[in-house]
Amino acid sequence: MEDKARNNRLTDVTMLLDGGTTANLVRYGGGGNMEITNKGELTAALLFGQGQPLERKPVIPSLYKLAELTLRTIQTLELFWFVEKAER
Repeated sequence: MEDKARNNRLTDVTMLLDGGTTANLVRYGGGGNMEITNKGELTAALLFGQGQPLERKPVIPSLYKLAELTLRTIQTLELFWFVEKAER
């Protein structure tokens, strides 16, 4: 959004809202004319809550990474633990 007469712009806005909250993105007073110059795009992310182990991290990518790390850990244990036992 832009007010060319007053050289005011609202760009690159990121908001983080907890459950049940609302936000008024623009409170613009004082007789200027705001013009929408770019409709932009809206994205949303599901984040872990406050006080949780992965606080404010995105849920889906974080769970995917945890699954990958778990698999790698198991593969490493299999490689070093079970192969070593088989050689005895």
